[in-house]
Amino acid sequence: MNTRKCPRWINWILSRFPPGATLQACILQEKCAPLPLDASLPADAPTVEQLALLHRYEQVVAAAGVPLAFLDCEYRVLLANPAYAAIYASTPAELRHRPIAEIVGAALYQTITPHLDRACAGATQRFIIEAGFPDGQQHTLDAEYCPAVEQGQIQGIVISLRDITALKATETSLRISTAALQEAQRLARIGTWRWDLRSGDHTWSEEIYLTYGRDPALPPAVYPEVAQYFTPESWANLAAAVEKGIAAGEPYECDAEVVRPDGGRRWVTARGEALRDDHGEIAVLHGTVQDITERKLAELNLARRNQELERFNRASVGRELDMLRLKQQVNMLMRELGREPPFDLSFLPPQGAGGTRDGS
Repeated sequence: MNTRKCPRWINWILSRFPPGATLQACILQEKCAPLPLDASLPADAPTVEQLALLHRYEQVVAAAGVPLAFLDCEYRVLLANPAYAAIYASTPAELRHRPIAEIVGAALYQTITPHLDRACAGATQRFIIEAGFPDGQQHTLDAEYCPAVEQGQIQGIVISLRDITALKATETSLRISTAALQEAQRLARIGTWRWDLRSGDHTWSEEIYLTYGRDPALPPAVYPEVAQYFTPESWANLAAAVEKGIAAGEPYECDAEVVRPDGGRRWVTARGEALRDDHGEIAVLHGTVQDITERKLAELNLARRNQELERFNRASVGRELDMLRLKQQVNMLMRELGREPPFDLSFLPPQGAGGTRDGS
């Protein structure tokens, strides 16, 4: 708990003028009809300059669009603007002279007390408050407590608040959406990239680093440095597509083989398209890189099996034809010997005029 005493001239103000009185009226009274310096007037009664100081704070507080209040070092509200008072379903006049603990409630006061103590010791505080307020809603406030210093002495604390409830809700929603997008990209093995042609800035999503096997601590590989991650043939095709995108804005999609630094190989489908500025000039290329290794390997394996099957079929057909010719020759030989041909070749087409299916 803060043990610093509030300057006695501020206490004098609090005791002399009721909550509804304006400091401007106090200052005018002091200027136009100075009080006599007799025994009834404290030795530390405020000077016109001190009253003017407090009035300056009143002007700042009243004019601020954000919730703003000025506390003394005993944590009583000297000034509050309507925006601050509205948070606590009150008015500036109703808050004046009241302890901040009474206004915010015990639970919230316990949270903010360390910040009040440090601010009253001269250290500006910036923190987030999350608490329920008289409107029944949970609010998130960005709070700043600044020590008010005049002539080397801390006169009080200026409190400014900014309601960031909607912003926090938006940030939470964005964080959830981003996480969902990252999870979707991870499951689909899709990474996104962007290349600003004017600034040369490149951005990669996490999935592209994983696909290429690049250290995430490194910046994205710029064009054409990224060629190191592709086989020469694949890079030639991809680079040609990228150049068309830069020159004419043509979208592209092509498969390419990746060679990772550890020697591993992956297959990707690279897609890209151009974005134009207000003048129709191509300013940005962006797109995706999708790891299709499993699908590509399955396709290559299927193609290889088809080739093997085709070779087997050709060999089988060749052997079958050889057997048919051999059977035909045996049938012809048996007929020449006056014997019945042993093989039924009636399913074969006629060999020509005067010929038979079995070659006789």
